[in-house]
Amino acid sequence: QSGGAAGQRPATSAGERQNKDPDAEARERERLEIEAKQQALAKQQEEQKRELEKQQQEFDRQKHEFEEQKKKEAEEALRKQELQELKDKADKAERLMMEQEREREEQLKEAQRKVEESQVKFEELQKQMQLQMQLQMQQQEEARKVISNPMITKLPCDDALTKLTR
Repeated sequence: QSGGAAGQRPATSAGERQNKDPDAEARERERLEIEAKQQALAKQQEEQKRELEKQQQEFDRQKHEFEEQKKKEAEEALRKQELQELKDKADKAERLMMEQEREREEQLKEAQRKVEESQVKFEELQKQMQLQMQLQMQQQEEARKVISNPMITKLPCDDALTKLTR
């Protein structure tokens, strides 16, 4: 054997290698194809993974937007409900105030009517008192006239009494 270890042959030209193991080249080509396919597949899987991550991020973003929109809608609905409740309370308070105002007006009218009735009664009472005073003054005047009249003041019994006392 020329220049090689036992059981091994020294390297020879490419032509000789082909002749030695014709299947080796096919296996090498197949191995390279498989390796290329595996790299392409790994690259494709990596791209798909990145695409999935992008889609997941987009989904999360849209989910967040949806939740924010729902939250805003719920807050708006709550605000509308509170506003409606306030409006209802204001309407009720306004109706109550109007009712109280009507009651006050009725009470005021009743009080005015009573004052007018009292005024009329007072005026009637005042007229009666005036008439009574006038009548009393007339009676006093007539009594004075009677007392000052000498004919009435000197009674016949007075003469007899005067004679007896003399």
